[in-house]
Amino acid sequence: MTIPDASCVLCGGDYEDVKHIFIGCSFAFEVWNHIMNWCKLSPFFTYDFEDLLLLYKNVHCGKWRKKIVRGIVGITIWAIWKARNEKIFQDKNKLAREVLAKVKSMAFLWLQNRANFSCIVWEDWAKYPLYMYV
Repeated sequence: MTIPDASCVLCGGDYEDVKHIFIGCSFAFEVWNHIMNWCKLSPFFTYDFEDLLLLYKNVHCGKWRKKIVRGIVGITIWAIWKARNEKIFQDKNKLAREVLAKVKSMAFLWLQNRANFSCIVWEDWAKYPLYMYV
C-alpha cells in the first residue's frame, strides 16, 4: 500500500504518529488547552502518550476527581481521533471548540449513566466538571 503523504491531516505538520496526533499536533494542543481551562487545571507537558494517560495522577483532591479527569482524558483522546478520521474519510474539518463540546457532552453522559452520578447538573458541569469536589 502506497501512502503518498504521511503528514498530519489536522495541522499539516509533522509525520503522523501517536505522539504527534495526541501531543505534538497544534490542533490537539488547542483541544488540550480548552480541556485544561474547562477543568481549571494547570497546563501540562507530556513527552509521551503514556504521560497523557497518567495525567489524572497529578490531580489533587481525592479519588473521584481523579476518576473524572481520567474519563475526560480518555474521551478527549477518542474525540481527537474521531476528528482526525472525519477529516480523512469525510473531508470534515473540526474546530477545537467543537471537540471540546463533544467531550463535555460525552463525559457528562458517561458520568451520569456509568458512574452513577445521576445528581450532576448539566449547567454546572458545562462550566466546571469538577464542581462537585471543590
